[in-house]
Amino acid sequence: MTLNEIAKLANVSASTVSRILNSKDNSFASEEVRNRVWDVIKSTGYVPNAAARNLRLKSNARDTKANNSIACIFAREKKTIENPFSPQVARGIEQQALAMGYVMAYTFTAFDVENIVYGGRAMAESVDGMAIIGKFDDVIVDFFRSHTKNIVYVGLNRMDFDCDQVLCDGYDVGLCGMNYLIGQGHKRIAYLGITENDVRYDAYLQAQKAAGILVDSRLIINCVPNSDGGYNGTKTLLENNPSPPDAIFCINDIIAIAAIKHLRDVGLKVPNDVSVIGIDNIEMAQYISPMLTTVNIPKTEMGVTAAKILIDRIEKGHKLPMKVLLPHELVVRESVVRLGNR
Repeated sequence: MTLNEIAKLANVSASTVSRILNSKDNSFASEEVRNRVWDVIKSTGYVPNAAARNLRLKSNARDTKANNSIACIFAREKKTIENPFSPQVARGIEQQALAMGYVMAYTFTAFDVENIVYGGRAMAESVDGMAIIGKFDDVIVDFFRSHTKNIVYVGLNRMDFDCDQVLCDGYDVGLCGMNYLIGQGHKRIAYLGITENDVRYDAYLQAQKAAGILVDSRLIINCVPNSDGGYNGTKTLLENNPSPPDAIFCINDIIAIAAIKHLRDVGLKVPNDVSVIGIDNIEMAQYISPMLTTVNIPKTEMGVTAAKILIDRIEKGHKLPMKVLLPHELVVRESVVRLGNR
């Protein structure tokens, strides 16, 4: 498979394919075009020439059981992957792995990992290591430990697990979003997202405590972090309260976008009636109306860093568990307004 053949299958130019492969931050081309190109690459097993040469050289020098391949697990996704966060991290992993002579042989959701058929298939191919995106549970931990010691975790929650970790601290991310809302004069701030063992929820509570704001339990909605959860969670929030909150703090952009949709459906305006903030800064956030204020997570950079650390461990470059912390950034757009300016 050549670059020109990839371009033809993806209905783009060869130069577009090349620039997508070599982009350091996923900034080249639209998300739809990038996904189309990467889907073709994945389905055809294409490996860039430089990476292919590295793969052959390493294969000749290493143990015959190794095959220069890794698996990627979306730990918080059960069957379908709706949130673009995990796929964008995975793209960064795959792109860097290819550059270093490795291929991403498999991607799984948590549902696949729990299914012995899929799990057995992956391990039969003897992948050299695994990248886990998102917080994982004991079932997945047992699965990992039974198959490999070469593991890197990528996410927002620090894990009490003896493995390499690439983090953007979700607690600090949550504080960033909450402190911005509080700084804009909001006091009745609702919460949409997971409430059990999630650092973003901890940040929601702590930010209000530090500001002397009494937490109202009616404003806290535990919901699945997807579109349905965000839409139905907003419906429940409005039903549980005699008046809308000043603002809604959402643990990801998918929930925030769904919340804006429900608010609009019931005749409430964002941000004139209710301010909304998200977390992740997915590409869609800048195209909805109003454009979503959010906290940027360096998704591609997290993936690239994870691939480097995982491959370094596979190749015996380090033995002690590493923890790498990447920064976040507030992205101010249109969905939050100062309370007194309404």
